[in-house]
Amino acid sequence: MGGAEPVEIPMLKDDAPADRRPFPQQGCNIELTRIELEQDEVWWTFGFEAFGDFNSVERNLRAALSLMAARSPPPFPAGEFMSYPAWLDRRVQRDHSGVPFRATSNEKSAGRRE
Repeated sequence: MGGAEPVEIPMLKDDAPADRRPFPQQGCNIELTRIELEQDEVWWTFGFEAFGDFNSVERNLRAALSLMAARSPPPFPAGEFMSYPAWLDRRVQRDHSGVPFRATSNEKSAGRRE
């Protein structure tokens, strides 16, 4: 990203770039994930993960946010905004049954309940 326009890199299920190009040294991952729990409980997660050297991370995040805003995404309904660890902790406190959950895509992020 460093000064250049952001570029979308399509990914395969094994988290490798679809065209097998090398990963960039800096950028921002944007991830949308659907998580299905038993009893038809569904959560959606949406997250940004900027990476690169310390001085470029904020710039990379802002570039990705600008790119997404320019695409006019649909509005997100009100939800619960938290990290994965906070979401998992809340799940464990609420449900001591030990029922596992499964993500239905290869992305990872933070939570909003459907």
